[in-house]
Amino acid sequence: LNPERVSMPDIDIDFCDERRVEVIDHIKKLYGEESVCQIITFGKMKAKGVIRDVGRVLKIPLSEVNRIAKLIPEGPKTTLQSALETVEDLKKISEVDEAHKKLFEISKILEGLNRHSSTHAAGVVIAPGDLTDYVPLQKPTNGDITTQFDMKCIDDIGLLKVDFLGLRNLSVIKNTIAMLKEKGIDLDVNSIPMDDELTFKLFGEGKTVGVFQFESSGMREYLKKLQPSRIEDLIAMNALYRPGPMGMIDDFIKRKKGISEIKLLDDSMEPILKDTYGIIVYQEQVMQIGSVVGGFSLGKADEMRRAMSKKKLKTLESLKVEFINGAEKKGISEKIASEIYELILKFAEYGFNKSHAAAYAVLAYKIGYLKAHYPADFMAANMTSEQNNTDRIIILADEVKKLGLKLLPPDINKSQVNFSTEGANVRYGLNGIKNMGTKAAESIVAARKKNKKFSGSFFNFVKELDLKKTNKKALECLIGAGAVDCLDGTRAQKFHSIDTAVLYAQKIQAEESTRQASLFGNSDSGNSLIAIPQLPEVTPWDEVERLNREKELTGLFLNGHPLDKYTQELEIFSNFTFTKPLEDYNNNQLKVGGIVTSISVQFDRKSRKYAFFTLENIAGKVECITFADIYEKFKDLVITDFPVFVQGKVSCRPGEDGKILVDNISPLDGLLNRQSRLIHIKLDANKVKNADIDNIDTIVRKYDGDCEIIFHLFDKFKNIKTIRVKQFKAAPHKELLATLREKYGEKNIWVE
Repeated sequence: LNPERVSMPDIDIDFCDERRVEVIDHIKKLYGEESVCQIITFGKMKAKGVIRDVGRVLKIPLSEVNRIAKLIPEGPKTTLQSALETVEDLKKISEVDEAHKKLFEISKILEGLNRHSSTHAAGVVIAPGDLTDYVPLQKPTNGDITTQFDMKCIDDIGLLKVDFLGLRNLSVIKNTIAMLKEKGIDLDVNSIPMDDELTFKLFGEGKTVGVFQFESSGMREYLKKLQPSRIEDLIAMNALYRPGPMGMIDDFIKRKKGISEIKLLDDSMEPILKDTYGIIVYQEQVMQIGSVVGGFSLGKADEMRRAMSKKKLKTLESLKVEFINGAEKKGISEKIASEIYELILKFAEYGFNKSHAAAYAVLAYKIGYLKAHYPADFMAANMTSEQNNTDRIIILADEVKKLGLKLLPPDINKSQVNFSTEGANVRYGLNGIKNMGTKAAESIVAARKKNKKFSGSFFNFVKELDLKKTNKKALECLIGAGAVDCLDGTRAQKFHSIDTAVLYAQKIQAEESTRQASLFGNSDSGNSLIAIPQLPEVTPWDEVERLNREKELTGLFLNGHPLDKYTQELEIFSNFTFTKPLEDYNNNQLKVGGIVTSISVQFDRKSRKYAFFTLENIAGKVECITFADIYEKFKDLVITDFPVFVQGKVSCRPGEDGKILVDNISPLDGLLNRQSRLIHIKLDANKVKNADIDNIDTIVRKYDGDCEIIFHLFDKFKNIKTIRVKQFKAAPHKELLATLREKYGEKNIWVE
C-alpha cells in the first residue's frame, strides 16, 4: 500500500464462484443500487475471426474460408499482415483471384475493430454518487445494466474499479472441508502449517494437477527441477512462469541450489532480493530498490514502476539522473548506480505484482495441502466443480488413478448427488452423468434415503421416484451410464422398458394418492392390484455399445475398457507401459496401443492435412502427431474410438508434454496374427507323453497361419532341448493360446 500513489490501485478480490452474485448484491446494498454496476467489454475482430466474418458476407464457401483461417498462426499478437508475411501459402491464396483479394483487403481494414459487447467477467465500478453523473450506461437485452465505457476508460476518468472474480478453486476448498467435516475432521485451512513437508513433496514431484496456477505440464517440470522448500519459492515460480520472465527460471533454480553464484551490485539490495536469490522478480522490488538505493520517495518509486511498465523513455531518462544522484548521496558510485538502474530496466519489463503472486501461491499451497493429506476428498470436490466439463473430468480421473485411488462407477445405491468418497476411493456422482440434471439426482438420493436401498425390479425403483424431477431422459442416462446395474435385467432390457416403467409408476403413485385422500383408505401400496410388468426379451448390448454409451455419458470407461480384449497384444508388442513419463524416452522409438480420441485435423504450409490425436490406453494416454505424408497413408485408421497400434519417435520440447511423431499405425484387431513369428511351448520331458504331443498337434492344426512352433523340453536337471516343428505353421489365435495355457501352464506358452 502506497499512500503517495497518484493513480487508483487495482483491487482484485476472488470469491467462491458459487457465491459471487451475493457479493455484488452486497456491494449494491452498501453503496446504493444507483452507484454500482458491472463493466462492459468488447470482443475484437481478430485475424482468424475477421476472415470468417468477411468471407461469410462475400459468400465465399465456408470450406474455403475455414481452410484460409486455419493457415493463420495462433497467438494473441498475430495480425493478418504478419501472417501474410510469414505464411507463404497464405500470401499466394490472397492473390488467387479478385474474390480472394477483396477478402483480404476488407479484412485488413476491419481487423482490430470492436465486434460485439458483453459483460466483463469480473469488473465492477463503484461511483461516489449516481453513476449517471459520471458514465453512460446501457441495459443489454439480457443481463444487468453495464457501463458503456470499458475498463481503460473507467480508469481514465478516475472511477474506482474493483474486480470481483468467481474462483472455482475456492469452491473446491470449501467443498473439501465440508466433506471432511462429515467424517468428523474439523480442518481450518487458514491455520495449516506453512512448512508442511508432505505438501512441498507434492510440489517437488510435480503432482500438481488440480492445483491452482501450478498444473500446466511446463510448470510441473520446473517444480521437479526447483524442489520448492518454502512458500517464497512458490510465490516466485508463480511470478516467473509467464511469457516474459520464463527464461529466468533456470537461473533462479541454479541460484537456489547453489550451482550459480548470487551476485549483488550493492549490499543494500541484499534484504530486497534475498527471497529471490538476487533476481528482480517483483514490481515491489523495483520500487524498493528505487527507494533504498536511489533515495526515491514512495510516490516517485511508483512513478518509476509505471514508466518502466509502459516504456515511457523520456520519463525513464530523467528518472535515471535522479536515481544516480540519490544513490551518490548514499555513498554508491555513479558507475554502480548506473549499472543498478540498467539492471532494474532489464527486469522491470517482466516484473510481476508480488501481492498478486503471493495471494495465489498461498492459495495454491492450501490446495496442495488438501491434495497431499486428503487426496480422495480433494479429488471428489475437484471433480464436482468440473462435472460439466468432460475434458477436465478425463484429466482428473487420470490423476485419481496416478494417486493410487480408484474412481468407482455411478450407482443409484452408492452415489451421492455430486462426486463423493467411499473409503479411500472416489465415487462418481449422479449429477456428473451427462444430461442427468441436479433435480433428478437429488430426487434419487432422497428416494434412497427413504427406502434405504434399491433392489430387484427396475419398475419398483421407478415408482419410488418423483417423476416430475426424474424424467425419461434422466432414466436413459442412468441406464446408459451403468448406474442401475444393481437392479434385475440387462441394460438393454431396462432401456427398452422405460416407457412401461414410467406408466406403471404413474399408476401406482396415482393409486397411493387416491388411497391417502380416501377417508377410510390407507396408503399400503403392498395391496395394489396393478401387476408389476415384466422386462422385455431383447438382445443385450454388445460390449462396444455398452462401453461407448457409458463413455458418452460419463466421459470415461468405468465398467471396463475397449482394450480389455487386446491385453495380449499390448503386453507382447508394446515397449511403453506408462510407468515412466514420456519425457524419459525422448528421441527413442516407441510402440504402444490404444484407442484414438480427441482428433484435431489441421493444414500445413502446403495446405496438406495433418493431425494431432490422443492415444488412450488402460494405463494412461499420449499425444500423437501424424504429419501430412503419414496422415494421408493412415487417415482411415485415425478415427475416434478406433483401437490402433502406433509406432513412432518421442519428441519433447522444453515446457511441453512429450509427443509421439508417428511413423506407422495398424489396427489392434488381428495384430497378434500379423506380427507374431513364433509360438513357444515349454514341456517337462519326464512327464510329457506321446498323447500330449498328439493332442497339441490336433489343437494347433485347427489354427492354420504363419507362425512356426518351437517345443522346449526340460529335464530334472533343467537341461532344455529345443525342437522346431517344420511340418506345419499356425496362427496365434487367442483361443489357441488360452487352450494351451489352461492345459500346460500360463508361463509355458508364449508368442514371439
